[in-house]
Amino acid sequence: SPWAGAGSHALLIYPPLFRLLVGIPLVAGVPPDHARASGLLVVTLCNAVGAALLATHWLPPGGWRGTLLLGAVLNPYFLVNLYVRGAWPEALAQGLLWWLTLGLLGLQQDKRWGLPVSSAALVGVILSNWNASLLTALVWLVAAGVVLRGKRQWMGWLWSGLLALTLTSPFWL
Repeated sequence: SPWAGAGSHALLIYPPLFRLLVGIPLVAGVPPDHARASGLLVVTLCNAVGAALLATHWLPPGGWRGTLLLGAVLNPYFLVNLYVRGAWPEALAQGLLWWLTLGLLGLQQDKRWGLPVSSAALVGVILSNWNASLLTALVWLVAAGVVLRGKRQWMGWLWSGLLALTLTSPFWL
């Protein structure tokens, strides 16, 4: 069948990040099932660790931290993407959104880690899923107006976006 699922043609060029996560272990000689499992482990850890870091940097100690982490780990859409649909690149992009939010928080609070975290998260989303890239671009634009207030914050936001676009430009060409 020429269809790869979800209405996309099998020859469609998918963004490469999840393939890279699975391909590196394959090249190292890991059996295919184990290589795919290692990619899924990275996706799951990316989601959980990103949510945990966001919770600790954003929320005061107490119930909301646990609620955010529990909601991230047990998110039905994430779990369906991972274990039912096999939409692993989409699940990876979904897990990276926690990191992007953490990066925006760092930019808002003038933290040194805000620029690299937000840039890396943007690069990851762009290289993991087309739909998530387009939606993230909208969120990124709205976040600039809602979250960022000072000139320094705006410059961090601008540099983060430009850095992500520059690093992913070979893929867009």
